[in-house]
Amino acid sequence: MKIAPGLLGGGVMYKCDFCHHRLTAGKVPACVESCPNGAITFGTKEEIIKLARERAKEINGYIYGDKENGGTSVLYVSHIPFSEINEALIKQGAGDKKSGKPAMPTFTDNPSDAPEHLVKSLALAPLAGLLTAGITAYKTFTREGSKHEND
Repeated sequence: MKIAPGLLGGGVMYKCDFCHHRLTAGKVPACVESCPNGAITFGTKEEIIKLARERAKEINGYIYGDKENGGTSVLYVSHIPFSEINEALIKQGAGDKKSGKPAMPTFTDNPSDAPEHLVKSLALAPLAGLLTAGITAYKTFTREGSKHEND
């Protein structure tokens, strides 16, 4: 029985680990090194925020991700306000569940920071994990069982 290999990607992209193996060797992530336009920067959050503010000031631009959604770990600097980008995306059908295209709403608070959401998450996460493991095990065992019946 092989449960884990069925869960290890299956042709989909893995979550970015910031090239941990490169960082431990004193290198920057591969995407930073290989970006042809130098558009990707990597560093501490404080360094990146400072750099983003300097860049926004240079181009009279806007930063997205500094305060939005409670502050993110990824910042974007643009000549165009993100509210205008979001409006244009919505006009093209983004944010509509049927289109599958995401919009870029500007949230200044992160709703998941509220204590009641944290409690719900802590209560539901183990149950969701058990449910997922149970469904995966059931599918794996029934799939293997049907293989043996066909032999």
